[in-house]
Amino acid sequence: MSTMVVEQPFGIGRVIGQTFVIFFRHFLSMGGMAILLLAAPQIILFLFAVSAGSGDLGPVSIAPRMGLAYLAYFVFTFVLWGAVSFATFRALSGNPVSVLQALRKGLGKFFIVWAISIVAAVGTAAGVVLLVIPGIIVAIIWCLAVPASVVENTGVFTSLARSVDLTRGYRWSIFGLGLIYVVLSYAFVAVLMVILVAVALPVGEPAAAPSAYTTAIGGVIGALLANSFMTVLLMIGLSVLYAELRRAKEGIGADAIAQVFD
Repeated sequence: MSTMVVEQPFGIGRVIGQTFVIFFRHFLSMGGMAILLLAAPQIILFLFAVSAGSGDLGPVSIAPRMGLAYLAYFVFTFVLWGAVSFATFRALSGNPVSVLQALRKGLGKFFIVWAISIVAAVGTAAGVVLLVIPGIIVAIIWCLAVPASVVENTGVFTSLARSVDLTRGYRWSIFGLGLIYVVLSYAFVAVLMVILVAVALPVGEPAAAPSAYTTAIGGVIGALLANSFMTVLLMIGLSVLYAELRRAKEGIGADAIAQVFD
């Protein structure tokens, strides 16, 4: 005899609220992973590019260094995706978040997260070529593939199909969440840049003020940091969205989801 699952109300406000609560409550771990795995490789790449442009480093010496930095950024991005998903589900269930444990989980999920991301990126790009809107639709229906893979330990196409199923009936709400995220991202970066410019303004003697060159470098580094934090916030938000949709559609709470990691 089958048991019918009654869908529960889905709350956009709950997704947004839990996302920010997890981000700020676990800022040391989430922010630390963002700086270590996303911001640091990008900043190193930028500084290498500045050095190459100024002639401090020749092309022979700069090429291998930039290659290693690019490789680190590539690998770390997908490790971070799995790590943040794992940490988010732990946080949602009230369990402590261990950075080392999250990174081990992320490293173990590297290849599957990479494969899902490649397929999703190709599908979204193809949709964008076809008058943009199909690309947005593909991005929405596949947005939960990585959290699904982390929790349910599924393969690439099974995870993508699971995302399609979970998002069905809630895609306009997810589209609205995406617009909110874009607005918040621009606002956050803008506020940070204003703060950086204010700090860089001359105080006291003009000679004490940083040069325009130094200010520009500081601004770029600040933007890279802001972008890294917003990327982690997006990863947290998608993991929270996965948990919220499972609660709404299947009646499965965060505690039950987190039990798969025990």
